[in-house]
Amino acid sequence: MGLGFLLETAYLFPLMVLSLLLAVGALGFRAKRRRGYGPLGVGLLAAGLMLVGNFLLGLAWVTYGGIALLIAASVWNSWPMKRRAMV
Repeated sequence: MGLGFLLETAYLFPLMVLSLLLAVGALGFRAKRRRGYGPLGVGLLAAGLMLVGNFLLGLAWVTYGGIALLIAASVWNSWPMKRRAMV
């Protein structure tokens, strides 16, 4: 497809940062009404782990741990809340 140049670090880092900003921004969107700021905090930690693990340390297990945390934060944020009884 001609997109092999995106695998270079010069393009991959900004593309990954932009994608992570979009994902973490979605966790923060209306956070007060959903599950609070817990999923947002976990998402920020996950994004940091992914960037540090991939670009600074070069450790795949740190990157995969960040991916798992981001998935967990997304599931936590989307889990339905119990309805409160009307009094």
